[in-house]
Amino acid sequence: MYFLEHLIMQEEGVYLVNTAYKHRIATYRLLSKKDPISVNDFLNNLREKIISLVRCQIERFGNVKVGMELFGRFLLQTKEVEETKSFGSRFREASQGSDLEELFDQFTTIIKRRFQEFNEKDSGWTLQQLLHVDVRINKINPLKASSYIPLPKEIEAKKAVLNIQNTDQKCFVWSVLAAFHPIPRTQHANRVQNYESFEQELDVSGIDFPISLKQVSKFEQLNNISINVYGLEKGYKHDRNIIEVVGPLYFTRSHKTDRRVNLLLISDDSGNNHYCLIRNMSRLISKQLSGKQHSKFLCDGCLVYFSSDIKLENHQKYDCGHVVVETPSDNLKKNKYGENIPENILKFTNFERKLKVPFVVYADFETILEPIQTEQNELDPEISYTVKHTNTFLILLPITLNAILIILSRFSRLLGDLMHIKFS
Repeated sequence: MYFLEHLIMQEEGVYLVNTAYKHRIATYRLLSKKDPISVNDFLNNLREKIISLVRCQIERFGNVKVGMELFGRFLLQTKEVEETKSFGSRFREASQGSDLEELFDQFTTIIKRRFQEFNEKDSGWTLQQLLHVDVRINKINPLKASSYIPLPKEIEAKKAVLNIQNTDQKCFVWSVLAAFHPIPRTQHANRVQNYESFEQELDVSGIDFPISLKQVSKFEQLNNISINVYGLEKGYKHDRNIIEVVGPLYFTRSHKTDRRVNLLLISDDSGNNHYCLIRNMSRLISKQLSGKQHSKFLCDGCLVYFSSDIKLENHQKYDCGHVVVETPSDNLKKNKYGENIPENILKFTNFERKLKVPFVVYADFETILEPIQTEQNELDPEISYTVKHTNTFLILLPITLNAILIILSRFSRLLGDLMHIKFS
């Protein structure tokens, strides 16, 4: 097969992929012996081997980062084109105390969801064959010299984001300082030296570096700043791969309009994160929101966008209630059957309510209508009125209360016999 070239066979169905990535311990490529009929079957056939590989690397290197990616061959029938496409997960840390069975289930859930999302986009691609699974194992290097990560070319081309080229773990701090001390792009605005003299303006007491999203609210309180953090997500649209801005990953609860900063959180294949400063939100997202070429002006308070700066200003002055819809994350939760599913996926689980009941019993009370004679002189044509034609009577009215109780008692015993339930 073409994808087995330049690979080193470890055992039957398991190959070691040569890689030049400096933080990569190993990349294993696994093939299923069986011919699976679904993604779930394909992954489950490889479960034991994948868990065994990860466990061996943990025993050898201690803490590691693990990522998994499924590859398949697809056919676009309208153009008679075949392509190999992949569906992967982000890297996750694994150590001696990690539950590798649960880790595998998390990877499987994410891959199946992305595979399903691709199929539901109605792109015309048809799966021809599931090829293999790549398991990537990286070193964990918490003392790495640099947290700088280059921007994707599509985002960099928009010239809306400032990416500080730092050699420490303070990309968050330098990006915030760059927002309050702007420097023209032509004057090397991406250099840390431009902002080092302002570092004392920010209070970072009790903050651990690199700053996680959970610590952003604490940073806001210490410095009286409002911060929104956005992210990037790969997608597929109009027969091509795209990168879109998503979020906010963190939405501020503080509303300091004069001290508000928008940050972009990006990551690389090894799971490292890096903060950048969004200088021009309109330029960054306008093409994503609409095919029209005019600018979009986003309200940082409620994430509603407008076609002009004046409309945005009026909205922020009079209308904005600082209310935003928070979408669920892809964190896993257990459903009523104990299965791990992402929070952002809703599925019908009450299947028992779709089953036909064995019988149906209908019971009602009949009524009689007694006509009423209405005098014409009672009606005033100058005003609205209602004409009453009949009175309604229950036909059980002549029956005594004791008779009604007897009927209900017999009715309940009948139900009990049908349902084999003893009624008290």
